[in-house]
Amino acid sequence: MHFCYRHPTYIAKRKCFHCQRHICPHCQVKAEKHIFCGAECVKEYTRKIKVEAVKATMKKPLASWIVRTLFYSGIAAIFLLAIILIRNFITMQNAPGQKDLPAIFLPAHHSGETKELAQISKPANGLKTSSRSITVEGKAPSGSVVGLYLNGELVTATTTQSPEYVFENVLLTKRENVVQIKSYNDKGSIFSNAIIVYYVTSVQSGLANSYSQPFEDNISRGNTYRKEIAITFDGGSIANEAEAIVTILKENKIKTTFFLTGEFIKNYPDIVKKIIQDGHEVGNHTYSHPHLTTYSMNHQQTTLPTITREFINEELRKTDELFNKITGRHLDPYWRAPFGETNPEIRKWASELGYMHIGWTNSKDQSLDSMDWIADSSFPAYRTTEQITMQILEFGKGSPLEANGGIILMHLGTERKDKFAEKFLPLIIDGYNKKGYRFVTIGYMILHKDDIFLANK
Repeated sequence: MHFCYRHPTYIAKRKCFHCQRHICPHCQVKAEKHIFCGAECVKEYTRKIKVEAVKATMKKPLASWIVRTLFYSGIAAIFLLAIILIRNFITMQNAPGQKDLPAIFLPAHHSGETKELAQISKPANGLKTSSRSITVEGKAPSGSVVGLYLNGELVTATTTQSPEYVFENVLLTKRENVVQIKSYNDKGSIFSNAIIVYYVTSVQSGLANSYSQPFEDNISRGNTYRKEIAITFDGGSIANEAEAIVTILKENKIKTTFFLTGEFIKNYPDIVKKIIQDGHEVGNHTYSHPHLTTYSMNHQQTTLPTITREFINEELRKTDELFNKITGRHLDPYWRAPFGETNPEIRKWASELGYMHIGWTNSKDQSLDSMDWIADSSFPAYRTTEQITMQILEFGKGSPLEANGGIILMHLGTERKDKFAEKFLPLIIDGYNKKGYRFVTIGYMILHKDDIFLANK
């Protein structure tokens, strides 16, 4: 008897035609006259078929006219390349010195004066606007060329006669827009600070300061080009591991993100205050940790009949109000659905209160969900301390991305009898430290998720 690799409690009688993993009826996808476990395997199988077809075509002998064409084309290309190299050599001999080149072509380097003045003053970082166009203002060295970069692309440029510059009617192209300027002068060039401007769409409702994002948020991984990872902790009704976790994080100088329910905040106010004092982020985990979809019944993320926009708003509002009463501040603008039960409709409702949904990282057959809440060793998904440690540390092993941008899910409480967090959390922290990873908060991860497009010189 075999069990589904995605649903360990479901019997699997079929295998994926491509990856050969056992899958239950809920996971079966019919395509290309076969059974697959998902779209990725269908895609890989289709690609394999195409590659084999190309290989078969390439094995056939080429027609004589094609051989002749390739031969003469090669001779022509070599002749053309020789002409270009000769022209470039003559041009270089007569080229002016570097001092005669325009400033925009000078090698980039850090200049004290340039670094001080190349900056964006408006708009503020994190601005949320319902207007598709913005004005960008700031300072740059007088007489320099200033280029405006939006989401990594140069969109316009201007020259400065004074330290100030202005770009008007800059059209936003994404929900989260990364804005930078680059200043060029005779001392070199440098990028400014990067800011993020959020394009949002206003909604007409009785909610104060409410907004709706054009796209539903469901962040499960950060920037895969940065060796950063976030350990996140959910706090529901149990807190027997909370103090040990907070202490371990402080000893290792790690700031991270907690998702707390209203009931947790109500029952453990001292722990909540300690989390804030240590500089961690705190997101919303609803008030009562309810089921939101039918997933536990049929493995479908269909909104339950009892779950409405008003219900979601009330669950999130009550939690934030209680948190504000105890700490004097509001929750960070992130939430995590109980049991991971969410869909676009539910996330849209939460976004009306300004919340972005944060999940955790999974791949085909790996997960950064520790499943540390499972205490019954007879349960198929149960993992020992050593197994969980290995599962988390070996995520992405052998792949180019490894665990870059990974979001780990753990909990502040468990019914396990051993000192669970004290045993394996330090091992995970030490393991990723040795791999050269940096531990970050969800807020930091989101802020830098597009940094592959940003220069640092």
